[in-house]
This record gives sequence, C-alpha cells and structure tokens, in this order.
Amino acid sequence: MYSSGNDISVFKDLILNPNNPIFYSLAITIIIFAVVFIFFKYVIYPLNKKHILEKKELELKQVRLLALFADLDPDPVIRINSKGELIYLNEAAKLQKDFVELNNENLFQLLPELKMNLSKWIEHNELVSQESYFKGRYYIISIRGNSNMEIAQIYFHNISKRKIFEDKLKKTSNRLRKLSIHLNNKLEEERNRIARELHDGIGQNMLFVKLKLQKYLDSKNDEIKSDEARIIEDLFDGTIKDLKRVIYDLKPKILDEVGLEPALNYLCKSVSSESGIDGTIDITGLKERLNPKLEIYIYRIIQEAINNIIKHSQAKNFNIQLIESYANVKIMVSDDGIGFNIKSTENKANGKTGYGLFNLKERVENLGGKTKIDSSLNNGTILYIQLPKMNDYNDRTKHLNNLS
Repeated sequence: MYSSGNDISVFKDLILNPNNPIFYSLAITIIIFAVVFIFFKYVIYPLNKKHILEKKELELKQVRLLALFADLDPDPVIRINSKGELIYLNEAAKLQKDFVELNNENLFQLLPELKMNLSKWIEHNELVSQESYFKGRYYIISIRGNSNMEIAQIYFHNISKRKIFEDKLKKTSNRLRKLSIHLNNKLEEERNRIARELHDGIGQNMLFVKLKLQKYLDSKNDEIKSDEARIIEDLFDGTIKDLKRVIYDLKPKILDEVGLEPALNYLCKSVSSESGIDGTIDITGLKERLNPKLEIYIYRIIQEAINNIIKHSQAKNFNIQLIESYANVKIMVSDDGIGFNIKSTENKANGKTGYGLFNLKERVENLGGKTKIDSSLNNGTILYIQLPKMNDYNDRTKHLNNLS
C-alpha cells in the first residue's frame, strides 16, 4: 500500500504536469476567473458606481428644479413625503399664516383621501385635482405624485373671486328664472282677463247685433233681402267664429273644464283641419289631473311647438307624444318637414333674430326642465322636452327665492 504522502505527490505530478490535460483546464479556469474579476472590478463596478452617482445627481437636480419652480409659483405649494409629512413650503405658502400653521393633522382633515391614496399617487406619478374650502377661501387643490423622489407636491390655486362671481351669477340667474315664471303667470292671468272681456263684452255685443240683423231680415220679404245684407250676415258669422277662436287661444276653456288630454286632442284636430297638416297625439300614463299651472305650461309649450311646425317646417305630418311618470312629464313633438341646421339656428337666435324653438327652450329651462332638439336639413325635426312634475309650481318660485 502507498502512504498518504506518496498519494499527494502523485496528485501534484499529475496536475502540474504540462503534458496533462487537467493542467490546461485548471489554467484556463483560473484565467477566466481572473478576467471576470478584473472586468467587474475595473469596468462594471465603476460604471455601476457612476450610474448611482448620476442618479443621485439627477434626483438632486429634480429636487432643485421642483424647488425652483415651486418658489416661482405665485400660488402656495407644499411638499409631503410618502408618509404624509410636510417637508417643504414655497415662498407664497410661507407668506400666508394659514399654510405656515398647516400640519399633518389638519392636512389630512383638508384632504382625507390622502391617507388612503397617497402611496398610490406617488407610485404611479398621478395628478389629482379637486375643489376644496380652506380657511375661508376656495381652492383648486392639485396633488402631483413623484415616484423617483417618493414625494407629492400639493398646489393651492385660489378661486375665491371666481367662486364669488359664480355664486352671484347663479343667484342672478335664479332671480331671472323666478321673474320669468312670475311673468308667465301674469301673462296667463292677463290672457284670462282679456278672454273674459272679449267674451262678456265684444262677443256678447256682436252676437246681439247679429240677432237684431237676423230679426230685421226675417221681418222682410225674401225679394227685399239684398245680397249685401246676406254678405253682412256672413261677415258677422265669420267674425264671431274668429273671435271665439281668439278667446279659446287666450283661455282654452276645455283645459279648465275637462283637463289636459281632451284639450290637446282638440288642439291637434283644430290645427290639422285649419293647416292641412295631418297631426296625431299619443298620451301615456295621464290618469288624473295635473297641477293647473303645469297643465297650462304644457299646453302652451305644445301649442308653441305646433305653431313652429306650421310656420317653418313645410311638414305634411306631425306627432305629439306625452308621457307622465312619477317625477316628470316627457313630451316629444316630431314632424316630417324640411328640418334645419341646429347650430346655425342657435347662432341666429343668439343674434336676436328670434326663433320660436329658442324661445321655447328658454321657457322650458326657466321651469326647471330640459330640452333637446334633433334635426337636420330635409330630415324633419324631433323636439324632446322634460318638465319636473311638482305638486305646486309655486314651490319652484319659493325654491328660487331661497336660493337668491
């Protein structure tokens, strides 16, 4: 048996023997490891170190740029870290006591969603804006996340003057709507008064004159009755008929007596017989009488829509659909006329040319409703209207009074 010392000696002779393939394998392996080590030490590691330094310099530049832009911003800007801690205020914020006294607690009270979403906003570099009220002022608050720096900057843009102006504009608009409702009510009262005067005064007098004329003519022989007398009698008949139509237009008696559905059916039939335009009407869900003011508003709106069809559409047919639901009344008036360019008409109406549809739209909006017009040249017109169904339309005037 060989000793252990002899084994080691033989092993060394085998490995260190240049004629042995193992010697070359070990040499190549050592050379490769040496090259890799030198490459990492003198190439990769310096480049990695340089990259880290450049990244830190870039982040530092970003911080400086953010600080520079924040300081130049006339609006207050604050910066918070990923934990929501205040780490920076720009000059505009430092000049306002409210922002100097700002801390983590009241910041989260002002923006409660910060606690839930701050990390997400920072991670995804998101920009979020909202309108908030802070220390007696209205602000648009914009929060911009920065994932590289793990911060978020919060910008406060003061819109108090704009908000005050918008509130005044809203109050003025409400006053105008209230005035419009009041004028519509007064207009209906005046129409009723004129209708009564015409019916009780001029109408009765003309009927009395006609009866006198008929009595006079009946007392004469047929050969004495002249053609002129018959013409006068026919004129009286036509004038009384026209007067009745005017009185009905001023105050549709059928609307007061039996309700909206019969009144609209009568209106549709009358228009069809007088204009030659074939009209149909479909009413759904109207099981009981509506508020009297709402009924007259609906009647006047449909009446105005039909007048527009007669004057401008050159239609052969029109259709009216009225649907009552729990909260509102929907109206759709359509025709197969020549249609029109909506934008062109709106521009002309704004230029005080005066269009019935524009006036109708204003009337509906003043009543708290919505209007949509769908029309194009040679494709007819569809008018959609939705009106709120209130228990008492005086409630709307009271509501506008409270807003103003």
